[in-house]
Amino acid sequence: MDCGVCMRCCRVQKVLRSARPDARKVVFLITDGYSNSGDPRPVARRLRQHDVDIFTFGIRDGNFVELCDMASDDKHEHVYILNSFDEFEALARRALHEGMIDFLLAFRLTTYRARCTNLT
Repeated sequence: MDCGVCMRCCRVQKVLRSARPDARKVVFLITDGYSNSGDPRPVARRLRQHDVDIFTFGIRDGNFVELCDMASDDKHEHVYILNSFDEFEALARRALHEGMIDFLLAFRLTTYRARCTNLT
C-alpha cells in the first residue's frame, strides 16, 4: 500500500477512535475521481470492516468504478456524481443547513446510477 494512503488511513482511524463509542461513524470522501497517490480502495475496505459508512462524491468524468468500490452498500445511497465542483459547493452549503445525513438520504442524484448498479 502506498505510504501516502497509509498515512491518510492512520489519520482517519485516529479521528474515528476518538468518537463516542455509540456514535455512527461516517466518512465523506470528496474527490475529482482520480487517485494520485496509490489505490485508496484497501483503506476504504478496512474502514467499512470497522462499521464505518463511506459516502463518495465524485466529479462527472472521474473513476466511477473506484468511487463505487470505496462506498458502502447500498451504492444508490452512498455514491454521488456531480457535474462540477461548483455543484458540489452548492450541495455542501445546502447540506450544512439541513444536516448532512438527513440531506443525503433525501437527496437523490440519478446521473450515472445505472453504471454503479451494473458493478454490484
